[in-house]
Amino acid sequence: ILLGSVSAFLAGAAWPVFAVVLIKLLLLLSDPSQEADDDVDVYCIAIVVLSACQALANWGQIALLGLSGEELTYKLRSRSFRKMLRFEMAYFDEPAHSVGALGVRLASESTKVRGLTGDAAGTLLMTLGAVGVGVVLGLVACWRVALSVLALMPAVALNGYLEVVVMSGTDAKSQASFARAGQVASEAVDNIRAVTTLGAQRFFLNKYNDELTGPIARGRRGAMWMGAGFGFTEASMYLSFALAFWYGARLTVRGECSFEDTLWASQAIFFGMIMIGQAAATAPDLSGSLVAATNIFRLLDRPSAIDPLAQSGDRPSPVHGAVACTDVGFVYPTRPDVRVLRGLSAAVAAGKSLALVGESGCGKSTIVALLLRFYDVADGSVALDALDVRAWDVAHLRSHL
Repeated sequence: ILLGSVSAFLAGAAWPVFAVVLIKLLLLLSDPSQEADDDVDVYCIAIVVLSACQALANWGQIALLGLSGEELTYKLRSRSFRKMLRFEMAYFDEPAHSVGALGVRLASESTKVRGLTGDAAGTLLMTLGAVGVGVVLGLVACWRVALSVLALMPAVALNGYLEVVVMSGTDAKSQASFARAGQVASEAVDNIRAVTTLGAQRFFLNKYNDELTGPIARGRRGAMWMGAGFGFTEASMYLSFALAFWYGARLTVRGECSFEDTLWASQAIFFGMIMIGQAAATAPDLSGSLVAATNIFRLLDRPSAIDPLAQSGDRPSPVHGAVACTDVGFVYPTRPDVRVLRGLSAAVAAGKSLALVGESGCGKSTIVALLLRFYDVADGSVALDALDVRAWDVAHLRSHL
């Protein structure tokens, strides 16, 4: 990443340097003397050398940042999936964490974060190099002209910041809608036989399209804002160009700045500002990358209430298999108003069997889930060999059931 970032910075810095060399070359072409002809050869060779450096810097930017982006995508996907496997069962009961929604997140968010070290990051670093070196060269040549060119830069910077903020909010809402749409599609495809039998295709199609309505509307508004912002950025560069020549001409007439220095100061910065337009075009990608990165880090930082890979807790041996439920009460986290178990007490000696019989929804599967510690009881306790299952190492407990 470091070498790719340096390469991107140098690739951008080459633009204002080329502007200075070009100005020198154009001024020499207006001089018919032999000395000027010899100097033209020198500056032409300088342009050839600069082109070779630019080619090398662009290769380093694209290749190295691309490689780091692929590595980052792989690591984020792997760590996100590993983290999901460590979550308690209640996490997957939430509609926002369905199979379809999590699948969409694994597929899309890691790829979007790649933009922070890929094309968008490279363009931003090129812009930083171009503007930074251009400003330095401009200030060296004629600081008055340089400051006149930079007069509109604060407004351009504020505009770019607002674009990223607006698009980040839009992308966050759109990604949530896309996740819900993916959930609908996953449910329909996973149960396609039932959907076809019941003739529910239109129901799922309408539900899917409803989830896409919000992103479409937000995308249209975002396009209008982005168009206005990009137009303002481009117009600002032309206005800066006009202001620089207007002010530079007056400085030249008064003898406070030479014609060559005026050109040098204005063109060095202007060639750097060309990259600002390209950077403005990456604002949607950058905002999407920031939203995706925020979601991934929230996922990775979220603690698991019941972590099967934590390797903590007691690991009794041997395990005999005596089960005891004492005054157990339980509600599912997604249905806190529905009491599934209330004051349940039962005991099964080691080597014995107990049949759980009852109507659907009475809690038979729930008791097994509590014994496996898919969930924790709300009241009372569930014990294996007289030891509360919450005190066991989760993986060790499940390996004996």
